[in-house]
Order: sequence, then structure tokens, then C-alpha cells
Amino acid sequence: MKFNKLLVTYIVVWALLLFAIPDSLFFSKGVLRIILFLLPFAVLPLMLSNILKKYVLKTWIRRIVCVMSAFLAFPYLIISENNEFKRLERESVTVEGVIFRVHFGLVKYGRKRGVQAKFIYDGEVYRTYLEGDQEKRFVLGDTVEIEFLEELPIVNRIKGLSE
Repeated sequence: MKFNKLLVTYIVVWALLLFAIPDSLFFSKGVLRIILFLLPFAVLPLMLSNILKKYVLKTWIRRIVCVMSAFLAFPYLIISENNEFKRLERESVTVEGVIFRVHFGLVKYGRKRGVQAKFIYDGEVYRTYLEGDQEKRFVLGDTVEIEFLEELPIVNRIKGLSE
């Protein structure tokens, strides 16, 4: 069997993405996050397409295999994100933040209300994710407690809504 450098590169890049890159880079801001997003969803499927051209496959089969290969990252990303939020339950730091956004969205059975807060940590402003607040506990400008991971403040949540 002939040594295929492209196939080895493909496998090594997937291995690095899944096992060697720290979770903090997946939650990072800026260009690095875009690159980490493009690798499994654009670059690697194109690389796999070039690998599969050497084999006798119909074009539509090759395309399906390449598109499906992008979905290999989803289980890892879901597990990784869940692990970070489990760590949040054990190792969180708490600061005060302010509700800056109240959002109403339409869902299948009515309207859903969500709130988003921002907080300052280590001289930088961070935002929480939009979290459901159906009980209307918080209004615009309310002070809330936000818990987050000290080394990864982008993993956070509003304390009153996480119960």
C-alpha cells in the first residue's frame, strides 16, 4: 500500500482538534476561534475529498462522506462544553453583573422571555449567554450574581437562573 501523506495529515489534524487543543481555545475570541471552526467544517472535508478522489467512488458518495465527516466534531464539542459547565458547578467564582438585555422570542407555544447580563472581570467586559427567565425575576438594570470559571470567564451563567 502506498503511503498517503494527505491521509496522515487528515488524521493528525483530527486528532489534534479532538484531543490536543485546550478547551480555552474553543471558547476564545477572535481569529483563532474562526480558524478552529473552519478546520472541521471546511478545510478537513476538502482534504478528505482530495483523498477520496484516488478511489473509485461516485461523486455524490464522495460529497456525502465529506459533509458527514464535518459532523465528527459535534460529539466532542458537546461533551467538552458539558464538562466546562459541570466544572462551573464545582469551581466557580462569583461577581456582580447587570442585566443589559431582556429578550422576547417566539416559540411554538407562545413567547419565551430571556435575559442577558454583563460583568467585568480582570479589566475586561464579559457577557452571559441569553438565559430563560419565564418567571420574570429580572428586569433591565437589575444587579445579579454571575458565576464563571476564573481561567475561562466566557463559561458563565446568571446564578439566580441556574437553580
